[in-house]
Amino acid sequence: MENTITNKYYFQGIRWVPSYRDFDFDDYTIEAADEKTAWDKLFEFTNKSTWKKVSLTHINEIKIV
Repeated sequence: MENTITNKYYFQGIRWVPSYRDFDFDDYTIEAADEKTAWDKLFEFTNKSTWKKVSLTHINEIKIV
């Protein structure tokens, strides 16, 4: 069994919330081996089309510019 090193990717954005029938701020922390996998997991857990805007803001609690 391989030991895969994972990082914590923190996303923030605005997305459509059907229960509110409106857009609202949302954030997610995803653990993944790389940034592409983190984006893929984010859109697996949430419907990509519900995001009006989403950004990766932190990796391992370090703010990215």
